[in-house]
Amino acid sequence: MNTFLSILLILFCNISYGEESIKPRFNLVRSFDPCEDDKRITFFISVEDIKKEDSLYGFNLGLKYDTTKVLYNNYLTASTVMSKFSHKFANNDKDNQVVRIDGGVLGSNPLSGDTSLVGFEFIYIADDFSSVTFSLDFLQMTDEYTREIDISESYIEFSPTVKDLENRKISLNSSLKDIIIDSTLTKKLFLDTDIYSDNRMDNFDFKLTYDKNLISLALVENENYTLEKIDDKLLYDVYRLNSKNIVSKNELIEINIIQNAELNLETNSKIEVEIVDWDKKSCITRIGNKFEVNYQTYKSKEMNSIRDYIQSSKITKFQIYNILGTKVYESKIGIETIPQLDRGLYIIKSELKTEKIIIN
Repeated sequence: MNTFLSILLILFCNISYGEESIKPRFNLVRSFDPCEDDKRITFFISVEDIKKEDSLYGFNLGLKYDTTKVLYNNYLTASTVMSKFSHKFANNDKDNQVVRIDGGVLGSNPLSGDTSLVGFEFIYIADDFSSVTFSLDFLQMTDEYTREIDISESYIEFSPTVKDLENRKISLNSSLKDIIIDSTLTKKLFLDTDIYSDNRMDNFDFKLTYDKNLISLALVENENYTLEKIDDKLLYDVYRLNSKNIVSKNELIEINIIQNAELNLETNSKIEVEIVDWDKKSCITRIGNKFEVNYQTYKSKEMNSIRDYIQSSKITKFQIYNILGTKVYESKIGIETIPQLDRGLYIIKSELKTEKIIIN
């Protein structure tokens, strides 16, 4: 009785083994950086260990792919089951986005071994850094094959990864770090965009932190980009630069700085500039540090004439400059020699102080 049960158990295990389904799997062996020239994707398709009793003499396989994202390059047979085939054939059906592979061996000896069935090599051609999926459309073994095949989960999704390199960086800076602002003239500040040349970036966001009670900022667009204010808070603004092509190295962002004339304060403050976000589907992986632009506002005094100011201040040695910094007068023998000056802003430097005067 025990012997009979043992024989039944062995037969049952053999039947179960023969009917058990297998699930082909994808093995990625080569990925790539979409920002480099070599964009080959290499993977192999394999099944569980193939035994002689499985009676495998060949197979017919269809691989689905997206022609808008990858270009079929070749199928690979080295160290695969297909390397033992006496005949093999491959056809790339671009219209239906399927690569068909088939082949087999002649004779009475079935194939065996723990190796991949076949490999593939594609070239990534998408320019949006999007993921790409490969899947089995069908996998048919020769009629003698004894095991069931389940391809319902036989696919692989590949997402390109940009390497984090030191030179793949964007930063903003300015050669002007200390400026003087007055209430009668708009001061221009230019931000320099220093960026990795092959950046493939469409936009980035930068933050301007400043005292909105003292000054206002007006950003200027040009033929290369647009500027969109995406956040407006009490202490800062965030702008998005949208390039009309690709953000270029040393692009200049023009900012007009206007003093709040109503406050008419003499004070020191700063503008903080920093990049806070950028187009992640690009070759940029790093951003530069934030920096500061210091500025000083002058308190203006309104007078009917320079002569009135000189008399009220009781200064004897002084120089008068216009807003452009040109000296228009230097004291020599007294205020009688001061010429009649046009209306506008003037700066008077004396041995005691420097003041800004508005002639109205």
